Amino acid sequence: MLLKKRDHSLTEAMERPDCNRRLLFNTYRQFEYINRLLAGWHDLYKTHIRPALTDDDSCRLLDIGFGGGDLPLSLYEWADRDGLKLQITAIETDRRALEFVRQNREIPGDITFRHASTDQLVESQARFDFVISNHLIHHLSVKELKELTDQARQLST
Repeated sequence: MLLKKRDHSLTEAMERPDCNRRLLFNTYRQFEYINRLLAGWHDLYKTHIRPALTDDDSCRLLDIGFGGGDLPLSLYEWADRDGLKLQITAIETDRRALEFVRQNREIPGDITFRHASTDQLVESQARFDFVISNHLIHHLSVKELKELTDQARQLST
């Protein structure tokens, strides 16, 4: 398989500070379609998240690296349609992603999009019922991935 090995020294264009903003925002828009077609999040919601939700108590979910913001919005919408409560905190270390979400998405009151890192959340002793991430791992070195998984574990209740 072509993607079995990757060159860790390569950087995606979207990660570069000088990335064309219009192209970057277009990429964020496309994530919604890519995730809907390929990522399988609706099945994951139905089998793992929905069973833990209730209509009178709110579960807390953390999305690490929200990108275009489509996944937290979809999860919220699915829970809302099911009459269930889900509070979502979505964090991203790239301020441009937060700018995109604020300019291009309607954000329900139970979703908070933040420019933040897992380091900051661990330091503040934040806790969540679910900690998820979508299409983030390939952006990380092995060391960064280990740190992220350790922090995700600390952030889980």
